[in-house]
Amino acid sequence: MNTKLVPVGTIIPFAGEVKDRYEALEKSGWLVCDGREFEQDKFPELFAQIKTNFGSQAEGLYNIPDLRGLFVRCISNDSGKDPDADGRVTLMAGGNSGNNIGSYQGYATGKPKHAFHATIKNNNIVSMNLDAATDAGRSGKVGSDITAAATDGTGGDLETRPKNKYVNYLIKISKLDQNNDTVLLPIGSIIPFSGPPNASIKQQYIRCEGQGISIAGQFEELYEAIKLSNGKPKNGYFNIPDYQGYFLRGVDSLAPGFRRDPDADKRTPPFPERPEGDQGNKGDQVGSVQNDATAYPVTASFSTTIPRLPSKEGSMAMDGLINDTFDWNPNSQTVVVSEAGGDPETRPVNTSVDWYIKFI
Repeated sequence: MNTKLVPVGTIIPFAGEVKDRYEALEKSGWLVCDGREFEQDKFPELFAQIKTNFGSQAEGLYNIPDLRGLFVRCISNDSGKDPDADGRVTLMAGGNSGNNIGSYQGYATGKPKHAFHATIKNNNIVSMNLDAATDAGRSGKVGSDITAAATDGTGGDLETRPKNKYVNYLIKISKLDQNNDTVLLPIGSIIPFSGPPNASIKQQYIRCEGQGISIAGQFEELYEAIKLSNGKPKNGYFNIPDYQGYFLRGVDSLAPGFRRDPDADKRTPPFPERPEGDQGNKGDQVGSVQNDATAYPVTASFSTTIPRLPSKEGSMAMDGLINDTFDWNPNSQTVVVSEAGGDPETRPVNTSVDWYIKFI
């Protein structure tokens, strides 16, 4: 037995279609990570590794990971890099929660590292620029120096996410396949690599830079695995995935109303400028592209701080001014806000790797 092979329980991204390949993948020692339930004596090598980390609906049963529509994040352990690790929940009944493998966490929107700036346009809000001399000459008070108000939680995007491309996630279920051959990584598998390309990796893998390569010859088996999901530059050629600068997200494939990717149907092809059929996959399909997005926070609202906004209760009698000078709207008021500032993109905490795809 080759001890250098990836162990049972290994999860890999896969750039190919899986809809018609469930049976073939299982025979070769892999399952699609779609949360299916099995008895514990089914795939015993796998159960010995993952136990009920990802769910157990009843005694004697276990769930495999369900990574549809999800990103993968390393367990925080004692690093403190996931500030909400203890609040993680179970994705399926009987699975792990908290700072443990298999736990689930929804999106969150943090405070931007670069401040947002809002311009509020409303005739009922009075702008007053008062210097120290003017302040000293007041005959009454203008109200609080700072007024804070929570947002109403409208607008923004449907979720907070980084820019990403869809993959299918697979999990290794045994050391030997149904023909008693050693289980290998399937062609079309994606691996992270931590160094520059070398002779060893080039024998089996090619860097995921979106290259257009010939269907015939050296990459014929890769084409059979991923087809034209990443685009067709010209007849007789196909594109491999381009993951440069992207995060990888599991294809959602859940029914509308249950989706974890609320914009799954709006995903774009990798080459939208090309003719139809050459663009690559779009929507809820492997290879499709999605830009970053920012939603309002789930657990706490943003607040806006406005200096020198007069309060209704304050006496507005100032030198030459009386209360009736100001037109107050006692109710809540929707205002037009134009934003500036913020960060160049929305992203989770991350580290860089290079992605390679297996072609032989």
